Amino acid sequence: MADFAKKPGSFAALPIREAPGAPVDAGDFYTLPDGNKVPLLRSKDSVAVRFAPGVQEAKAMGSLKSRRNLPAHEETDRATFGKKGGFHLLRSRRKGTPLDAKTVQSDALVAYAHPVLVDPKTKLRMIPTDEVLVRFRDGTTPQAMVNAIARSGLQIVPDAKKNKVPVVHLRLRRPKTSDPLVAARTLATMKDVTWAQPNFVREIRHYFTPSNSLFPHQQSLLNTGQNGALAGAHVDAVHAWDKTTGNSSVVVAIIDDGVDITHPGLHIYTNPAETSNGVDDDNNGLVDDVHGWDFADGDNNPSPVGFNGHGTGTAGIAGGTFGSLAQAAGIAPGSTILPVKIADDTGEFSSDDVIGSAIIYAADHADILSNSWGGGGQSPYIDDAINYAVLLGRGGKGCPVFFATGNSASTWYSGGGRFRLSTQSLSGPYYYGFYYRKGEHSGGEDTVRIDNLCILDADGYTHKTTSLLDEDFETAIGLDPFLITTSGWWQYLTSDFNIPNWTVTNTNALTGTGGAWSAASPPLFSPGDYSVLVTPPFEVTGEETVAFAGSISIADDSEFYVIVFDGITGSFLGAYGPWNGAPDYVDATVGYPASNAQAIAVGAATDRDLRSDYSQYLGHLDFIAPSNGGWNDIATLDPVGDVGWTGEDYKLNFGGTSAATPLAAGIAALMLSRNPDLTAEEIRTIMHKTCDKVGGVTYAQDGTHPMYGYG
Repeated sequence: MADFAKKPGSFAALPIREAPGAPVDAGDFYTLPDGNKVPLLRSKDSVAVRFAPGVQEAKAMGSLKSRRNLPAHEETDRATFGKKGGFHLLRSRRKGTPLDAKTVQSDALVAYAHPVLVDPKTKLRMIPTDEVLVRFRDGTTPQAMVNAIARSGLQIVPDAKKNKVPVVHLRLRRPKTSDPLVAARTLATMKDVTWAQPNFVREIRHYFTPSNSLFPHQQSLLNTGQNGALAGAHVDAVHAWDKTTGNSSVVVAIIDDGVDITHPGLHIYTNPAETSNGVDDDNNGLVDDVHGWDFADGDNNPSPVGFNGHGTGTAGIAGGTFGSLAQAAGIAPGSTILPVKIADDTGEFSSDDVIGSAIIYAADHADILSNSWGGGGQSPYIDDAINYAVLLGRGGKGCPVFFATGNSASTWYSGGGRFRLSTQSLSGPYYYGFYYRKGEHSGGEDTVRIDNLCILDADGYTHKTTSLLDEDFETAIGLDPFLITTSGWWQYLTSDFNIPNWTVTNTNALTGTGGAWSAASPPLFSPGDYSVLVTPPFEVTGEETVAFAGSISIADDSEFYVIVFDGITGSFLGAYGPWNGAPDYVDATVGYPASNAQAIAVGAATDRDLRSDYSQYLGHLDFIAPSNGGWNDIATLDPVGDVGWTGEDYKLNFGGTSAATPLAAGIAALMLSRNPDLTAEEIRTIMHKTCDKVGGVTYAQDGTHPMYGYG
């Protein structure tokens, strides 16, 4: 059976919102200190107006509307500035109809008016007020300043605030007949002037909705309810970013399989006490630990090798920078990432001394420790290292140490992303069949389950409208042999008429999206028995991805495929797979080291504000944080080049408690950016108290729930 290769999606930047009207080049500009011109476009149908002092707004607006030489217009925005009153932004009702600023300004109730200007690059509005800011050259005499100001038609604003930068605040003497751009340019050419510019009222775009190409896909940061998710099931990052996006002085240690120290989308730590000179400059026993340390190999290159992309992915969730250099944004993009590598080159093994040494090192160099790993029995050395970090890190304030609780609470997902099947090379109508064949042996539950099937468009994210739109089996009545059901699914064939069919069952069904039913393969009794569940036919163009949640708990010699049939002839075309095997164990108990009482244990939540089915919770659990397990996966960074999970510098199918943990650690980084004096215990307490009580469950009097911690 042939495999269909995965085709990476393509991504475009967020669209820029158009400014009012159709801006044109009318020759407007201002100058920079080096003499370069900054051009501005002019919106023909929009004018900024400030009314005369003491004039009632309604009266002034009525006066303008009554003027026959002005087209019908309306107020679209206001820019208010306390006692100054600010501006009213007027626009013609009919887009593109010119609204003349000089005619508006001729009204007796208007103190000042100017066409709305637009920055040609960002399309954001820049309104020249009747004020100009100027900086004179050092040593300029007061009389020379007065003479220059007078020649430019300006006057000093007497109540302007003073600050440490010697800027003089000026205003037009005749605001109805003078232009601040002209006045500023005139002043800028004078020998005693360093620079002069109009005092713009500028439209600002809060870059807390960042321009990262994948940000619209990052529902853990901002969830508006798209793709079957629940609006508000997120950490509400954009409101946090109104306060801070992080501080470079706050260092988050990513203790993992390595972090790509060359990734342009990360601020990588530089040890101020070390240089690459072959000497242990800071006397910590490590030579040239400039950008972190590889404790597994004992060298100064903590970057990953081979397919190891886990650490870079978690680093991206914590601190992926804003802008085009990182396709996916982190929760604390202004923070610094300290790479601390503990896994060997396979990414699968480490040792207690390596882990303990790495934690202690991270506590000596970082403010926050993020650990998206676990496993094995308890280690006193690792416990002591955690205690050292929490109690003595950050000069005695303590480092909060975040650990993932684990992904083995169920067979669903196992902490990875959804199954993603590219439709590359396919074009037309097709049936997809879910094929399960039994081997010689038994393993796990001897069952395959599927749920939440959808078709992702070319971007690898958006759910495509189709007959398979968001199939969660919650309304399926039955799956009878050879009969189309109410949902359009049908039993294509079995190896024997006596073999049961796939069924819709609530036994160990997926619950992360709020449902109670999943499709499950039937029990198969003899080696070679098989059964196939087939979708309704659907059209693809070769750009889409078929995605679904899967639970596979079968023997190693059993097989699960997704097979493809021509939608017209019904002929077999090929298959994805095989997949087989059962989870090593299924246990909802929080894993170690997250179970350490000093650690902040982080579980995973879905995009429906429910615990992810795989997320371990029994025992020590602080809270859950958004990850996958619902309708959508987590987008984050991947190492640059051939290293890592993908050939791109990003991945779309990250998840698990591994994704939840650095998100929580990044939130702590935002907290320390605002208040660096918080202790580790205070950070933990604040996070407990500010958790949302999600899940639709009743929390105990102390604010906790066994499956959700503090929420």
